[in-house]
Amino acid sequence: MRGNIVAAAAIFGGALVLASIIFIAGIYFAFDHAAGRLSSSIEAHARLTSEAGERAGAPIAAALQQVNGTIARHADAVVAAGQAVGHPVVRMQDAVPIVDQQPLRIQGTVGVEVGENKESKKGAK
Repeated sequence: MRGNIVAAAAIFGGALVLASIIFIAGIYFAFDHAAGRLSSSIEAHARLTSEAGERAGAPIAAALQQVNGTIARHADAVVAAGQAVGHPVVRMQDAVPIVDQQPLRIQGTVGVEVGENKESKKGAK
């Protein structure tokens, strides 16, 4: 009986060592190939991202040029409005009674085109 136990222990030990070697080799090959696949996937992703950026660059640049033109036109309109507001032309044709604690009411323009100011009259003369 003693010989059977020693033989069984030796077979079990050998099987355990062989199973460990197979397990470690499987882990090694799995991670080795996974690392290679991961590396190639990262390179492919970087290449595709670069190509997508190059393809998207032209439409984005064109849109930015269009936005710049729109902003410039809007800025010119704001400057013109600021000039008109900053240089008002006010004419009082009749005496205006001022009552204490009452604001002065402007009811409209009489005989003046909207947007007309001193500079446009000087240029017309």
